[in-house]
Amino acid sequence: MRASSATEGQSAMEYLMTYGWAILSVAIVLAALFELGIFNSGLFLQHAPAGSCRIFRFGPAYSSSMAVLQGRCVGLVPEFVADFGYAYRTGLGPGYVSIANLPIDMKSAGVTATIWVYWFGGNQNCQGLLGSYPSPGTGFAVFGYGSNNGACGPVWINASYLKWPDSNYSVHKGRWEFIAVSYNESNGYAAMYDDMNVFSNATKQPLYLQASNTFTLGAVIAPNNNVYVFNGLITNVQVYDKPLSKESLSALYGEGIGGAPIDLQDLIGWWPLNGNANDYSGNSNNGQLVGNTSFNGAWTTLYSPT
Repeated sequence: MRASSATEGQSAMEYLMTYGWAILSVAIVLAALFELGIFNSGLFLQHAPAGSCRIFRFGPAYSSSMAVLQGRCVGLVPEFVADFGYAYRTGLGPGYVSIANLPIDMKSAGVTATIWVYWFGGNQNCQGLLGSYPSPGTGFAVFGYGSNNGACGPVWINASYLKWPDSNYSVHKGRWEFIAVSYNESNGYAAMYDDMNVFSNATKQPLYLQASNTFTLGAVIAPNNNVYVFNGLITNVQVYDKPLSKESLSALYGEGIGGAPIDLQDLIGWWPLNGNANDYSGNSNNGQLVGNTSFNGAWTTLYSPT
């Protein structure tokens, strides 16, 4: 009986000596692949090529006539996203998207902007997500990072009258998130949402602002021509010529990072930034690439659908 136990123990030891290194090697390889993101579920999502979903308008641009989505608009994620932080990280100079004469008329109702962002970090005073900043006291801009030093706040609508002086807020580093800002001119109420959590809100007396000058994505340009570029990835930018309700924004957030616009009639522009700066809203507000902006095709290693 003892001899049998000894024999079995010896056989087990010989097995471990023979196959143990192989098992350990496989475990090391699997750990390395996991660290590289090979097993990230985002890699197995179906990707949408540029223009696979777009809006067709039966009337002229901005008309209230029927508008419909065309193509496959559900269940896909973009093939590429815009990397505005590439220039910041490499020191090549700023890069952003410029859109001429975008008709944001806040005198009629208000404005809503939604955007999906991934922030790499950085410590400069301001990193601008999008906006129009034609002159002090007018315009519309959203900052992803900033301190309470005048116009550099997380959200700025009027440099002298409405900003959120919360120097502790910034876009969260190292994860994709949904940022939405809705501003209602009729009652002077504005709200900012971070993954549909209310970051902050503010009220003011109505001001009649019209920001139809150059609109930028991936940066905000101040009147002194300083460019506050965003060090990160951006995709699926949507701008509406009205304040969207929290319920509408929640529905849009629920569609995910590749979601199509939810209010086609009041949509001004839709820039998926999926390999180009074209506007797929049917309003022909195509953007122009300025400086050093690249498109990232490996972005899904950083993304896990919820």
